[in-house]
Amino acid sequence: MVRDGATFIMNGGEIYGNSAFGVHIRDENSRFEKTGGVIFGNVFGDKSNPAAIRVFDNDGELLAYREDTVTDTLSITLNSTGNGVASKTGNWNTP
Repeated sequence: MVRDGATFIMNGGEIYGNSAFGVHIRDENSRFEKTGGVIFGNVFGDKSNPAAIRVFDNDGELLAYREDTVTDTLSITLNSTGNGVASKTGNWNTP
C-alpha cells in the first residue's frame, strides 16, 4: 500500500498472491512508478490477485486501476488534495 505522500518505485521483481490486490495507492501526493518486473493480476494459479493495481482518492473512490497482469511501464501521482490524479503515464483503466 502506498499512502500519505509516499513513493513506490518498482524496477523489477514480482508482486503476486495477495487476497485483495497487488498495489493499493491512496492519499495526497502518493506516487507509483513501475519500470520493470511484473504485477500479477486476475490470473489463475497461486500468482493471482483480483486486481493488479488500484488507485483511490481520499474518500475511497476508485480513480484508476489495472485488473490484468502488468508488464508494461506505468506511473501515477495523486494531486495535492488527494481527490484526483495529478499525472499518469501508461495504460490505465478508469471507472
